[in-house]
Amino acid sequence: MTTSPFSLRDTARELNMLTFVEQDLARQQQAGQIDEAFLKVLRERLNQRQHHLYNSMIEYAERAEQWHVLRALSRAHARRNPGDAQLHERAGIAALRLGRNQEALVALERAVRLGSRKFNVLYELGQLYDASGRPTEATLAWEMAIACAPNATRRIQLIEHLTRRTAAEREVAQTTVPGSVRPQLAATPARITYLRGFLAEVARAVGRLDWLPRAAEPTRSVTPAQPQPIPASEPTAPPSKPTVARQPQRTFDWAEFWSALFSERMLHALLYLGATLLVISAFIWMAFNWNRFAAPVQLAALGGITSIFYGCGWVVRSKLGLLRSGSTLIAIGAGWVAVIGWALANLLGLSPPQTWLLISAVCLPAYLATTLWLREEIFSALSAIASVNLLLAALQLVNLGQAAQGCALVVLMIGFVALVPTLRSLRDGQRLAGPPVWIAQALVPLALLYAVLALRGDWLTGPFDRHLLVGIWWLGAGHYLFSLRRLSGIAYEQALAWVAPTALL
Repeated sequence: MTTSPFSLRDTARELNMLTFVEQDLARQQQAGQIDEAFLKVLRERLNQRQHHLYNSMIEYAERAEQWHVLRALSRAHARRNPGDAQLHERAGIAALRLGRNQEALVALERAVRLGSRKFNVLYELGQLYDASGRPTEATLAWEMAIACAPNATRRIQLIEHLTRRTAAEREVAQTTVPGSVRPQLAATPARITYLRGFLAEVARAVGRLDWLPRAAEPTRSVTPAQPQPIPASEPTAPPSKPTVARQPQRTFDWAEFWSALFSERMLHALLYLGATLLVISAFIWMAFNWNRFAAPVQLAALGGITSIFYGCGWVVRSKLGLLRSGSTLIAIGAGWVAVIGWALANLLGLSPPQTWLLISAVCLPAYLATTLWLREEIFSALSAIASVNLLLAALQLVNLGQAAQGCALVVLMIGFVALVPTLRSLRDGQRLAGPPVWIAQALVPLALLYAVLALRGDWLTGPFDRHLLVGIWWLGAGHYLFSLRRLSGIAYEQALAWVAPTALL
C-alpha cells in the first residue's frame, strides 16, 4: 500500500513520541520507579512498533526514490539494529545514488559481512572497491557476485571482466558503523500524554494493571541542588590548579615522511597539478602562436593535445591504478574535442549555425565511445548534452522556429527516458542511466515555461506557433506519463497531475 505524505508525517511524529517513551523509561529504570518485568514487556512492544514504523517509512522512501530520506532512515534504524544486513544494504545503495561513494562502500561492506549475498550488492561493492584503488577486494566481491548471479548472461559478463584483471590477495579491513549522540527530548504535554497512553495500552494487553500506577507518571528532570554556603568561621582551602599531563614530543619519522610523499592522495594532487599546468600551457601556446601556423597544423596540434590527455588518462588508470585521476585527465581531453570541432569549422569557413552543428557532430560520437569505454556518469552526461546540441543545431540550420524546436526537444527527452531500461541492462548501467534522466527532468520544465511565456508575451512569429506551443504542453504530459510508467515515483505523479489539466486550458 502506498503511503501518502500526510501519513508519512504522522509516522515520523509517532517515531518521535516513541523516542521520548524510550528516553523516559530509561530515566524511570535508573530511579527504580518501574517494575523490571513491566519494563521488559514495554521495551519489547516499543522495539516492535519502532521496527514496524521504520520499515514502513523506508519502503516508502525506496519506492519514491527519495534517496536522501532513505539514507537517513536506514542509517538511523541501523544504529538500533546493527546486525540487520538489509538496512546496511539500503543505506549503501542510497549513499551510492547520492554520490557518497566512501559511505556506500562502508555500508555495503558491513552488509556483506552480516551475510548479504545479493548480486547487486556484491557487484556495486566491487565497483566501489575498483574505483577506490583496491583491486584485490574488487576481485573478491565480483567472484562472490558470479556465484550469486541471477542469470547466465550476467555471470559470463563478470567472468570476462575478471579474466582481464590480476591482483594480489589482501585481507579485507574491518569496518564498524559509527555511532552518534542522540539528543534528549523535552517532556512536553503531548509527549507525556502519549507516554501515559502507551503504558496503559501495554499494561492492559498483558493483563497486569497493577504494574501501571508506579509507571504512569514520567520522571521529571531533576535540577541540580544549589550549593550550601560555607560558614565564614571555617577557613576554606584555595582551589588547587589542575595538573595537565605533558604530551610527549613526537620525533621526526622518515618512514612516515616517505609514505606520505608517495601516498595515493599525493599522487592524485600531483596529477591534478600537472594536468592544470598542461592545460594552461596549451592555452598560452595557442594564444601567442595560433596564427603562425597553417590551419592543418593547428588542427593537428589540437588533435595531439587531445590524444595526449586520453593517452595519459589510460596509462594512469590501467598502469597506476588511479581510476579517478585517469578519468579526470580523459575528461579534460574530452573538453578539447569541442575545440577540435571549432578549429575544423574555422578551417572550412562555416557560418555560426554550421559551426554549432559540426562541433556537436564531432563531440557526440567521441563522448559516446568514451562512455562505453569508462562507464562513468560524467561522460554519459556529456553524451546527452551533445545529443541535445546536435538536435537544436540541426533545427536551427533548417530555420525551424523556436516553438518547433521546443516540441522536438521534449520528444528527445522522451527518447532519453525510453533508453533507461536499455542502459540499465549494460554493465554499470545504473550509473549510465542517471544523467539522461536528470537532463530530461531539467529541460522539460524549461520547455513548458518557454511555452507559457511565449503565449503570454506574444512571441509568436509563425502561423502554427500557437498550436506548436500547446503541443509542447501535451508532449510534456506524455513525457511525465511515460516516465511514470518506466521509472515510477511520486514526483512524476505530481508533475502529471499539474501538466495534463494545464494542457487542456
